[in-house]
Amino acid sequence: MEEAASKGGFEVKQVVVAKFNDGVSEEQIEQITKVFANLLNLIPSIKAFRCFALFIADNLNYCALCYCNVVSEITSAE
Repeated sequence: MEEAASKGGFEVKQVVVAKFNDGVSEEQIEQITKVFANLLNLIPSIKAFRCFALFIADNLNYCALCYCNVVSEITSAE
């Protein structure tokens, strides 16, 4: 990514946090993260993708969060 900066470009980091409704299965969450990960194949400026799901138990209720970190490169027009 340093190469992009030396050519007049810069990195943009986006963070996506999603809270899933009750009853959403781990398999469904995995499917959704795969859809996000596929953005690497669809959008050339995306250079990296990291994602993990976090399951939190609170008074017998479960909350599922998905955190995605997307790094894209934007180059200046010459």
